[in-house]
Amino acid sequence: NYTGTASTTWEITAKEISEIVWSSASPYTYNGGAQAPTLGSNTWLCENDNITAILQTAISGNNLENGEAVNVGSYQITASLKDGVKNYKFATSVTDASCNFEIAAKELTAVWSVDNTQITGYASSQTYKGSAFSVTATAATGVNSETVTVSVSAPEGGAINASNTAYEFTAKVDGNSNYVI
Repeated sequence: NYTGTASTTWEITAKEISEIVWSSASPYTYNGGAQAPTLGSNTWLCENDNITAILQTAISGNNLENGEAVNVGSYQITASLKDGVKNYKFATSVTDASCNFEIAAKELTAVWSVDNTQITGYASSQTYKGSAFSVTATAATGVNSETVTVSVSAPEGGAINASNTAYEFTAKVDGNSNYVI
């Protein structure tokens, strides 16, 4: 008969994160709320693990609002291991766990008025009246009821006399880069 014991030692090593996959909808369009890619379906993740328990993200950029990407601008989101995570590590082949993204300005439509009468379309003809026409533009209210200020540039001397060429007026959003017309 045989008696005795046998023993061995072995080590469990951390699983390597071979790549970071991001959901991507960039460029985003300004909507008044925080926007950024999220961690996508990553094949390295073990079946019973939750990616948000392993990785954390941080956003950098030149136009952050309370640490989040809200306004028009260029941003970068970077994933890193949360403190205390021991079962995963980045593979040496992963040189960048970041994703660049942009938030673009929301396009608004100008609503034109001539002498306080709204006109439709982009072209309108007027009949000579002996004085300059007052041309203004407004834009729809922005997201979250933001007020959007619009200015109009008019041709030098205004629009007074009949002409063989159209007078050109230009509307632009003032002081808010989150919108364009």
